[in-house]
Amino acid sequence: MKKNAMVLPLLTLFPLLLSGCQGNPGPGGDSKKGDSKQGDASLVQPKTFDGTAYYADVENRVGFESGSEVEIEEDFSSGSLKDENWWALDGYWDAGGASDWHNGVRSRNLFYVKDGGKTYLGVRARGSYCKDQDLAKAKSGMVKPEGACIMSKKFLYPGRYEIKMKAMPRQGAVTAMWTYYSKTGNEATSQNEIDIELGGEGQYSSEWCTTWTTHTNKQTNNVDLSSRSYINDGEFHTYTFDWYTDFPLTHQKRVDWFFDGELISSIEGTAVPETAMPLWVGLWCPSWAGTASFDTEYMIIDSLSYRPFSYQTQYVTEAKGNPAYSHVDPSKASIQTILYAETQNKNKLNNASFETLDRSVADGTLYSGWDALSGNGKVELSEDATLGSKSLLIEDDGQGTYVGQTLPLAYPGYRYKLSIDAKKESSMGDAYLEIVYGKKNKEKKTIALDGDGWKTYEAEIQIASGAKELSINLCHENGAKAKWDNASLLFLGK
Repeated sequence: MKKNAMVLPLLTLFPLLLSGCQGNPGPGGDSKKGDSKQGDASLVQPKTFDGTAYYADVENRVGFESGSEVEIEEDFSSGSLKDENWWALDGYWDAGGASDWHNGVRSRNLFYVKDGGKTYLGVRARGSYCKDQDLAKAKSGMVKPEGACIMSKKFLYPGRYEIKMKAMPRQGAVTAMWTYYSKTGNEATSQNEIDIELGGEGQYSSEWCTTWTTHTNKQTNNVDLSSRSYINDGEFHTYTFDWYTDFPLTHQKRVDWFFDGELISSIEGTAVPETAMPLWVGLWCPSWAGTASFDTEYMIIDSLSYRPFSYQTQYVTEAKGNPAYSHVDPSKASIQTILYAETQNKNKLNNASFETLDRSVADGTLYSGWDALSGNGKVELSEDATLGSKSLLIEDDGQGTYVGQTLPLAYPGYRYKLSIDAKKESSMGDAYLEIVYGKKNKEKKTIALDGDGWKTYEAEIQIASGAKELSINLCHENGAKAKWDNASLLFLGK
C-alpha cells in the first residue's frame, strides 16, 4: 500500500547510536550471530544497464527537491569540512566478534590533503605495522589498527548519495559510505542502514551493497566489479546509491547502486529503510576485512554530495538525535593539512630496512613482515647496512634457505617497481631474488646476485592474468651467504 507522501514525525525521539554499539560491527552485520560478513551473499554480476542512461535519467523518474536545507555539496573547495554539515567522530564498535581487534575511528586520522590548488579529505588507516607511539595495543601485544569517520549533522531523506574517492588500497580495512539510524537503540528491532562497502573479506574485486531494517531483515548483493575495475587500482571512482521509499509506478521501497555512473545493483522490498538517517563516511578495520599488515594508507575523498528527492513523491519517518560517541565540529578537531604526495605510492613492503627480526603479533610472520619459507640456515641482523642501522644476513646450511614476503590484492594488470640492495658475501653457492607474479608460480623472474659488494637490484613487474598476489623471495642455495637491505615495492598503476 502506498503511504502518504509526507514526512511523519516519530512520537518519541531516541538518541542516535553508532552502528555496531549493540554488538553490530558497524556497517556489516551482527557479530553475535556470526553474520558480520555482508559478503555471505553469493557473488553476483552487475545488473544489465544501458550505459549511463539510467543514472542520468533520475530527474525524469522522481525529481529533486529544489533548494532543500538538507542538501549537501562538499568538494572541499573552501579547504575544509563545513561545520554546518559534519561531525568528526571518536568512537569504537565491535569487529565481527573480535572485540579487541581494532581501535575504532579517531578524528586524529582525518587530514586535509593539498595538491596544488585542490583540497581533498584524507582518511588515514594505521595498520598493525605502524610504529606511532599513540596507538593502542591489544592484550596480545598487537597494535590495534584504526581509521576515521565523519557523520552528517542532518538527518537525510530518500535521494541520491554520492562520493568520488580512492579507496584505501590495502587488505585489513573497509572503506565505506553508509546511512544509519536505530530508532530503538536495539539493532535486533531497529537497524536502518544502507551500505556501500569496499574491502570486505579482504578483497577489492567486489562491492557490498546492503540494506537493513533489523539484524535479520537485510539483503546483500555482493557485486563483482572485476570486469570493470579492481577497486584498489589507485584511481578515483564515483560510488552512488539512490534511495526510494516510493519507486515510480511500483510503489516499492528500493535502492539502486551505481559505479562510475553505471547501474550495478538494486534491492527492493521490506529490507529497505523508510526512516531519516545521517550519512557516515570513512574507514575502519574489522577482523573480517583481513589482517591490517601495513603501516599507513589513505582513503582520498574528492567530493561528497546528497540531493533529496522530491518530498511530494517520497515519504520518510522523521528522526533526530546525536551520536553516542565523542563528536566535535571539524573546525575543533585539530585536523592537520598534509601534501597529496605524502598519501600516495606507499612502500608495499613491511620491515623494508630490516631493522628487526621480531615475530609479528598481527600476522605471525617471523621477521616482522618477512617470513621463513623453508630451510634451517642462519637468519640474523647485521650492522653492515645501506638504510638504517641494520640489514638482513642469511647464510644457507646447504639445504636451501628462503625468506619471503607476499603482497595480497595485487590484481591482473597491476604494475609494480621493486628495488632492493643486496650483497653476496662469498663465491660459494647461489643467492638470488625471486619474484612470483603469476598463478601457481607459472610467472616468475629471478635476479642473481653477482658478488661485487652492495648493489641495487631492480625490476618492473606486471601481474599476470589469474593472479591475485605478488611474492618477493630472498633465495639462498648450496651454502650461499648474502645481506639484504633497503627494499621498496611501489605501485605504478594498471
